[in-house]
This record gives sequence, C-alpha cells and structure tokens, in this order.
Amino acid sequence: MFKQSENSIFVKSILRSNGRVYDRTNVFDLATLGIVQDAWIAIALKQISSRSIHEKVTTSYTYGIQQALNELSVDSDAIEILNKKESTLTAPLMHRLFLILERRLLRRTDKKAESRRKISFSFRNLVIHTSFNCRNEISRESINYKTILGTLQTYPRPVLNSAQHDKTHSNEIPLGAVPHKNYNELISKSIDLLSTDLQKIIDACITDLNSIKALRKFVISAEDSKRSASTEIIIRRFIYKPYPTSYDIKRYETICPKKRLNAYLNILKDDKLFYKGARLWVGYRTSELLQQAGIPSTPEFNTRHILALPFRACFIELQAIFILLLCRTGWNKASLFAMEIKNIIYDEEYGHYEIQGYKSKTDDFTPPVFIDRNEKQYQDAIRRLIWNRTQLIVLEFIPATEQRLWFSWTTSKDMYTERSVMIQMTPDAFIERHSLFNFTLEQIREQVGSLEHYTTRSTEHTRRKLGHSSIGTTGQYLDQLFTRNINSSINLEFQKRLEKKIIFNMTKTQTAGTLALIPIGDGTLCSDPFNHPFKSHESGESICQAHHCHIGDGCPNRVIEIDEMRITEVVRTRNYYYHHWKQLYAENNEHFSMRIAPRVIFNDALYNFISSSAYGYILRQIEATINHD
Repeated sequence: MFKQSENSIFVKSILRSNGRVYDRTNVFDLATLGIVQDAWIAIALKQISSRSIHEKVTTSYTYGIQQALNELSVDSDAIEILNKKESTLTAPLMHRLFLILERRLLRRTDKKAESRRKISFSFRNLVIHTSFNCRNEISRESINYKTILGTLQTYPRPVLNSAQHDKTHSNEIPLGAVPHKNYNELISKSIDLLSTDLQKIIDACITDLNSIKALRKFVISAEDSKRSASTEIIIRRFIYKPYPTSYDIKRYETICPKKRLNAYLNILKDDKLFYKGARLWVGYRTSELLQQAGIPSTPEFNTRHILALPFRACFIELQAIFILLLCRTGWNKASLFAMEIKNIIYDEEYGHYEIQGYKSKTDDFTPPVFIDRNEKQYQDAIRRLIWNRTQLIVLEFIPATEQRLWFSWTTSKDMYTERSVMIQMTPDAFIERHSLFNFTLEQIREQVGSLEHYTTRSTEHTRRKLGHSSIGTTGQYLDQLFTRNINSSINLEFQKRLEKKIIFNMTKTQTAGTLALIPIGDGTLCSDPFNHPFKSHESGESICQAHHCHIGDGCPNRVIEIDEMRITEVVRTRNYYYHHWKQLYAENNEHFSMRIAPRVIFNDALYNFISSSAYGYILRQIEATINHD
C-alpha cells in the first residue's frame, strides 16, 4: 500500500518499451493544482491510485490526466468545477468541464492534434470510470459529450521504401502512379514492386547469415588444425599478460599467423574463457591476426565475437534471424520476441517446423506458421536460434529451464536475466551495412499483410495470417499507404481516360437530355442496354447486366455526360458503397471482387475527377445538401 501524504496522490503505472516493462510512480500534487482534499477530482484520483496497486495503468494514460489537470487548473471556471464536492456533481457540469478543456487544448498550438485528443480522452475516461456518491448519474450516456477535437486516429505507416516510391523524378515507377490496363494488372504490378522491396531485406538477412556461416567454418577449421605446445606457451602469455615483453613479441612475430590463431582458439576453448564468470583475458592485435591468417575483412564484427563463433551466435547473426523470421511470419515484433523454445516444434515425419509467437496484449498465441523442408534458409535460421540457446546453457549463461530465446552478448559475465533489447529496435547498422532504404520492423508486418491480401484477394485469409480476432482490425492494417497508392494509381489512370470521354453539360435542366439513358450504377449512363457488343456473354439476356463496363476500355455504349443529376447520382452511389461495402463483400466475396469492386473504384475516380474540375464547387454543394439530409 502507498503511504499517501496529505496533498500527494500516487498512481502506479507501467511503461512498455522494446519488450521490457518499466514500473513508474506518478504523483498528483493537489496543492500545486489548487484542488481541495474533498473535491470530486481528488476522489477520482484516489480511486485510480487504489486500483493501480493491483492493476497498474499505462504511463500514457496518467500523462494525459496530468496534462488535462495542468490545463484546467489555470482556468477560473474549470477550477471551480474541479473543487466541487461529489454530492453536487451533475452531467451538465461535466459536459461543461469537458468543453472547457477541449477549447483550451485547441489553443495549444505547441501540441499536435493527436496529442490533444489523447489528453482529452484520458481525462474523460477518468471521469466516466469513477464511482461517485451523488444523486445524479455520471456516465457517458448522461453526459452525452461529443468531442470537438475529432476521434482518435490510427495513421497508416508508410510502406517499405516509400520515400523512393514517392519520388516522381526517380527512375522507378512511383507506387501511386503505376500504369495499367485493368485492376488485375495494377494489383500484379504493385505486388511486384512491394515484393521486390521485401525481398531486398530477406536477401540482406541471408547475406549476413551466409557471411557468419563462412566465418564460423573458418574459425572451426583453424581451431581443428594441428596444435603446437610450444606455440601455445607463447600465446598464453599474450592472453593473460596485458603488457608482453619485447622478447615475447619477438618470438610471437616468428610464428606463422595460422599457428598463432590455432593456439589462441584452443587456449580459449581449454580454459573456458567464453564461459560465464571466466577469468579476464586480453588479445594481442587479434583483429590484425585474423586478417593475416586469411579471414576476410569484417570491420563491423567484434573480434571476440568472431573467435567465439564456434561457441555461440553473435548479435549480427541473431538480428538477421529475427528480421528474416519477421519477413516470413508477418508477426508483430513483440510476438516474435516473446516466442519461446517450447513454441518451436519439429515434425520428424514431414521435416517442417511449426512455430508460434505470443501476443501479450491479448494474452494469446499467434497463428502457427509452418516452415516447410524446402524453405532451407528459414529452417537454417531456426536451427541456429535453437543451437545458440543450447550453447548458452552449456556456457552457463542461462539455466536449462530458461525458455526464452533472444539472448545476445552483454558486457556482464553474470547469468543472463534480460533478452537483447537491441534486437527489437530499428536496425540502423543492418540498413547501413547493406545500403538499404530506411525501414522499421513494424513496417515488415504491414508489408507482409498487404501482400497476403492482394495476392489471395481475401480479407479473411489476411486476418488469419496476421492473427487478428476481428476483421475490423485487419481493415485498419490494410488501410496503409499501399492501399492508398493503389487508389492513387487507379485515379490517375482513370483521369487520363476520363479526360477524353467526359462531357460536362451543366447548362441544361435536370430533366432534359438524359431521359433515354439508363444509369449503370457507377455514376455513368448506358445509351442502349438492349443492343450491346456483349450479347454472346450474357447467357441470352435481352438487356445488358452492366458486367463489361469496366473490362479493358469499357463498353462503347457507356456515356459519361455530367450534369447536376449525374453528380447527385455519383455522390449518392459513393455514399451507398461507403456504408455497405463490408456487407456486400461478406455476402459474396467473389462477386464483389469481380463485379462490384470495379464499380466502386470507377465511382471514386469519377468523383475525384469532378471534384478537381472547374465544377467541383457544384459537387461540394450537392454533397453537403445530401449529407445534411
């Protein structure tokens, strides 16, 4: 229990960062804020303080409350409401307080819009989840407050290599301007662009793993060559004496570099100098020795890590394994970091690995991923990860009961209790080493999810791949810049075609000129649905079913004559699809992809074309009227 002073209220919170959890204590000083002891807000803070003893809140939540109180404490109207007793509370008072807070936050130009929204949300959440002893109901429904700051938003992260894709002057085709004949070709070309970017990261991981494999093979070969007792006597002096004599150095220089290296490696092994708690040792110009012995130049590798490769994995190797498995599984980086040895199962009969990560937010496991025997690079990465754990047990850095995997080198010689935080951080050295575009590990998951969606054309397949319990969560992931860039490509291509086909006729009345034309459902018209060039495809139907309007260059009977009636139809059609596309998709996935999606896309392109034209103001007037109604 916290020992609370008269004016201080302590709230326990936690900060999650890179797989670790840090305990924090937040202090609310009532005197500094100008709040009396028996005020309702003091009671609310004491309640959250009491709950935090058993269930800690997040630091972002307490920060939001603290910022809100700092803002309200300098407002005379707000502080009057804050200091009221809980028995006098009413929903209108809370409504007024929320409005004061948000109006003040709107004037805070030093805070970003999303930060202002989070502060307001945290404070409103505190009020709504506090139990007050008053006659009036204090709840979300009774207060009935609608924020003037906008709802909390999740902004899509850019796709991999987005900076290069956004450069319209580069030699590469911008992702938002991919030329195409139809939707399928656009998806195919866009997938190729994104697959290429993901493959660059995969290739870089494999390059690191192959380099380390060659290094390990070289060191093991040097260790296994014929030993010389006399050479080991000389080298032992260099390992245990920080300042060798000139006589020692003279004898050292007469020895063949390969024999020196052999002596170094065998002494390190015999004396267990890579074990936990081993005695301190030094190396005499070991980096130079490795090069003299024939090892390739490795400026980024620590010399001791190279010498220890027969015993354990180095950080570069573990990081390459981590990034490679992210590219294969599409998991959240925290889920892969939480994967334990018991979550890796090898099937002897079929020769595949089944692996699972752990999702701490939902206390659930990720969907299992099967690494087939033909996926040799991924299987090799998993075997190395398992081998490293086994070696750390042998070297006594972790107990045999330790289930966690991602342990790397530390400066301490004690038992490892914490995994390597660096593995989860942005891999700057990895990016620089391979001259890659800048990226974060979170982007890999979204790239894999987008590729899964546009390859299978199934949101359900994508949901399972990403391990989401809700299709809505998957929808948020798919609303990335990849999706937006595809829409951009569609709109750009349609704009080129529409410029040649659209005729604006804004001077005629709404009832004249188009009565003989039939709407097709995307904002355009058909001049003759009974006589069309696709009769042989319509199973004998006398009237066209509007299934060929968006194949190739469309149908010659399609008329795009824009007047106010057509603009109204475009807006209403757009609103309908916006509100009902999920239902249409769920009813018939295949029909939606083949028939409805092209109409949705065309309608959106037509809407954007009109909006950016000289008659955009008419569209906005009509849209405002429709939405108001």
